[in-house]
Amino acid sequence: MFWVARTTPLLVGSYAIFVMLGFVKPSQLFSWEALILVLIAITIVAFNQRNTFYQPLSQQIAFYIVALTTVVFVMGFELVVLTWGVLSVATYLNYGIKRYYQSYLILLLFAAIDIALQWPLYSVYRMYFDVMVFAFTFWGTTILVKIVEAQTLDHERLNNTRRRERLQFSRMQALINGLSDAIISFDNKGVIKLYNSAALSLLDTNKSLTGQHIDDVVKLYNKSTSQKSRSSLFNLVSSENRQLESEDFMHRFADGEEIRLNIVSAPIRNSYGKEKASREGYISIMRDITKVKSLEEERDEFISVISHELRTPITITEGSLSNMMVVAQRGKADPTIVKGIGDAHEQVVYLAKMINDLSALSRAERGAGLEQDNLNVDEFMHNLYEQYSTEAKSAGLTLDLDVVGSIGDVYTSKLYLEEILQNLITNAIKYTSKGTITLHVKRMEGGVYFSVEDTGHGISKSDQKKVFQKFYRSEDYRTRETGGTGLGLYVAGKLSNKLGTRIKCESRLNHGSTFSFVLGV
Repeated sequence: MFWVARTTPLLVGSYAIFVMLGFVKPSQLFSWEALILVLIAITIVAFNQRNTFYQPLSQQIAFYIVALTTVVFVMGFELVVLTWGVLSVATYLNYGIKRYYQSYLILLLFAAIDIALQWPLYSVYRMYFDVMVFAFTFWGTTILVKIVEAQTLDHERLNNTRRRERLQFSRMQALINGLSDAIISFDNKGVIKLYNSAALSLLDTNKSLTGQHIDDVVKLYNKSTSQKSRSSLFNLVSSENRQLESEDFMHRFADGEEIRLNIVSAPIRNSYGKEKASREGYISIMRDITKVKSLEEERDEFISVISHELRTPITITEGSLSNMMVVAQRGKADPTIVKGIGDAHEQVVYLAKMINDLSALSRAERGAGLEQDNLNVDEFMHNLYEQYSTEAKSAGLTLDLDVVGSIGDVYTSKLYLEEILQNLITNAIKYTSKGTITLHVKRMEGGVYFSVEDTGHGISKSDQKKVFQKFYRSEDYRTRETGGTGLGLYVAGKLSNKLGTRIKCESRLNHGSTFSFVLGV
């Protein structure tokens, strides 16, 4: 505003020169005395303006009065378009729409004064002329003000959106920086866009990760392979259309040191617009589990050694008690002694099963015994059927084998597959009071389908979510009546994961259960 005001005396002086030279026709009320007074007044007002765009209201009003006096008594009212448009817009920007309309009330007042002073000369024509000038100026600047107002509103909305975006980003940054797990977000090309302080700590660096490729920062090696081959985290994540979790990878530092990682990765999907559900990038959450895995390996080794060392004395004890029970029964010993030996024998057998479960758990955790080879499924299933048909019969149950067609061979670990099916069959026998247990096998697209179906107690929906947890046993009284460690299904689940499949449980309470899985060929 101040720069417009300070150029006004120059404009008025130039106008005076043009009048003297006859280039411009002055107002009918023009006089050189009025011009000099106006020039002095407008110079004083102009140079009292502050060096800012926004001016005090008193300065604005003084400038209006001098400007209107110049228009009426020096230049003529028709030149108001040139001066008042600038002044009114400046008023709006300084004081808002209310003051803008008030400035036009002042202009309307001076229009009335101009009409009154020049009425004897032009009468009605002057009135029409001033009204037309006023209307043209008012509507022209009002349209301009509305455009500016709309742009200002859009600008404010944009600024508010940006402020909210910055606030949300700051909150998100504070949130992820408060997490102990390393978080790295990267785009569809693998370029890192966001990370937290825990990521710098995990990767042992103080350098910025932004703009670097994820595979240049996180140098993964697959622990499950014998050669520890280099892997690409970007390829691993981008090839999946779902959340991915793995503990089979290690990160190798420049000095050769390695750490074991738990990695959870998932695609980031767009939630808005035409490209809804499209991938916008990926996020990976990583945690150093080197110490945890070391302790787990020590624990598994301990369980393996203990179960191996206990197996021999337990086997000898079980055989001795079995012989003692036979001798006691033939010698017609006291029934109390026979019962005591029988109870001891049952407990030793229970202990032997627990040792077997612990041994299987140790193998599953360590991945031992995963040697794979071609396995004839038909022969394998018939042998398994022969192995458990007698046990099922002694429990008052019928064991059926349903093999659809000739299955042929499957490339897998015989030990793991056998332990999975043994756990499922023994559970079915244990928790079925009467009826039938059926082993289903059929070849389907993508693999071989195995299932163990029983007509037992069934499993409630709440328990179905927990049956694969370690040491979990249902609260159902019928389950509590039978002994068990709660390891069978946990071990079966672990072994199935090692074989690249997952056991599915379908059950209705009091209608039986079906445990199934598909083994890829």
